[in-house]
Amino acid sequence: MDIDSFLDYLLHERRYSAHTVTAYKNDLHQFASFLSFFHPDITQKEINRHIIRDWIVDMVDENLSTRSISRRISALNAFFSYLIRNGEITNNPAANIKKPKHAKDVISVLTVKDIQNLFDLEFPYTYEGQRDRLMLDLLYSGGLRRDEVINLTLDDVTSNSLKVTGKRNKVRMVPIRKQLVREIKDFVNQWRSQVTDMSSNYLLLTNSGKKCYPKLVYNTAVYYISLVSTVDYKGPHILRHSMATHLLDKGADLNAIKEILGHSSLSATQVYTHMSVEKLKSVYKQAHPRGN
Repeated sequence: MDIDSFLDYLLHERRYSAHTVTAYKNDLHQFASFLSFFHPDITQKEINRHIIRDWIVDMVDENLSTRSISRRISALNAFFSYLIRNGEITNNPAANIKKPKHAKDVISVLTVKDIQNLFDLEFPYTYEGQRDRLMLDLLYSGGLRRDEVINLTLDDVTSNSLKVTGKRNKVRMVPIRKQLVREIKDFVNQWRSQVTDMSSNYLLLTNSGKKCYPKLVYNTAVYYISLVSTVDYKGPHILRHSMATHLLDKGADLNAIKEILGHSSLSATQVYTHMSVEKLKSVYKQAHPRGN
């Protein structure tokens, strides 16, 4: 990303203050860092609104304030407008991105029926197909982040839980159902041995035996979720958000959900209470005789 020339433009042609230019610099470099981790080979012309929305969801998961998220979207919008002005791109992928008023505005969830339909799909009976199914199951059943599922090792699977290394190397134990433990063992015994290189200790590998990468997980989630839902955001985070919402809807304790998700504070988990309240409002309006 050609950020430096844009900053020079703001400073010398638009006469922005040094403080404002520094803020733009920090926001754009944060987006560049996101791209380098999750989409390392992408070009400026290939950036689209789905990638930007994925970035926003990632910031929500980091518990960033809606004000900070909105500011970063504005910085990105201005940057792409500058690129259009210089003839480097033809459209602005950030132009129609709605700035969040509340965290819940940028979080979509799948319904329980969507989840059932997802795992009822006929996944290819190949290593790649069975790996993808297990990947999606881990993302939903464990409420894992994308990098957490990538970094799972064979040693992290116990008889009833997963040892998950989250942000800032914080380790937590995530309970999983016995059927999923059996499916993991079956996958390892039947399919994992078919990859080219068996020296890796990571649970999920590429076809050549390498560690999975963020874009693979993202593309897998988008492809399969697109088959069962029309939600706008279809990246892997939606499975994590859906699991948390489904647990809360079934009466799970908020502190327990916090521990499962690996949130550092309860405020990050409380966004799901807002989502459930919206669901209750909808049910009340539809079912109550005087709900309207």
